[in-house]
Amino acid sequence: MPHKVMDEIKIGDQQLFKQQDGASAGSDLPVEVLCQIFDHCVPKTDEGLPPDLKRAPILLTRICRRWREVAVDMPNLWCRLYLQAEYPEQLHRVAFSYRSWLKRSFGRPLSLTIHWSPKGAAKLQSLLQPFTIQISSLMVISLVEESFAPALSFEDFPSLQDLTLSWLGRCANETALAQSLSRLPSTLRSLKLRGLLFQPLKWLSTCNVWAQLTHVEIIVTQQHEFLHLLHLCPNLSSLEIYLDFRSPPMRTWEAFTHTNLRSLSLILRSIDYGLRNLIDALTCPNLRVLEARGVPVLHKQILKLLARSNYALERLIFVGRMTEKQRADYLAVIPSLDIQRRG
Repeated sequence: MPHKVMDEIKIGDQQLFKQQDGASAGSDLPVEVLCQIFDHCVPKTDEGLPPDLKRAPILLTRICRRWREVAVDMPNLWCRLYLQAEYPEQLHRVAFSYRSWLKRSFGRPLSLTIHWSPKGAAKLQSLLQPFTIQISSLMVISLVEESFAPALSFEDFPSLQDLTLSWLGRCANETALAQSLSRLPSTLRSLKLRGLLFQPLKWLSTCNVWAQLTHVEIIVTQQHEFLHLLHLCPNLSSLEIYLDFRSPPMRTWEAFTHTNLRSLSLILRSIDYGLRNLIDALTCPNLRVLEARGVPVLHKQILKLLARSNYALERLIFVGRMTEKQRADYLAVIPSLDIQRRG
């Protein structure tokens, strides 16, 4: 019977498994079983779900009355939402649908993805106001060369733990955005800034949450900003950093040890200006995963980093070229090392 119910869900509103009396193929299943099935129907993703009539969870409310009653009473199905908020008139048309969805979460933590434009800011703020205390994860995607600050204030989200800003165009007002980020709540643990260049990074230094962050994704354009960021984030366990250096190396760096960093991804977007010196200055005794994308194989520097870090590394990921001799050198010092080469 569960397989039959799953088939019915897949065919959606065609309802090929409806019986003559209008009952669903799964209408006699216990509520507990339906809840498990419904939970598996919702896509497992960190991003918000669009309110699509032909996809779960909304589809589950359209099969039969009993399914609707069960689905509407499952808050975990309604905790993720993708909102289109580019234009006020667009948001006005779907506001009721969004509000109904969010109400069904019954106070549970919310994960929202917002397709953003400043034109829809006021309407969006009004829509979200009753739910701001629930929002624990927020992704804002923008296609326009404008900053939303101060239209959307992050201090309005007192429970926010995970913030992602994804700009597909250049952010025209970085100072205003930096000021908005300086008001992030003390609950924040993960900050991902995609496509955003802050020149210099010191604009963000006033942000009051660096010390508590455990994950950061960011672009830096000056060499000293790499180590400066690690200084700002003593509790960081995971860092994905895009290195877009614009000037030649000026000097060697003072040795720096970060005791909590466990995962480091280095993505080089420019000429290798001074990366060797930066790696030579760094010690990470608890580093378990190191990834290098677009980075020339700095073989000697990485071997020295492994030695300074007590050979604690468990996985080494290279996107690019690696010789068999280099691979053998890594395995000679850490025989159990999982080496992955991609691209």
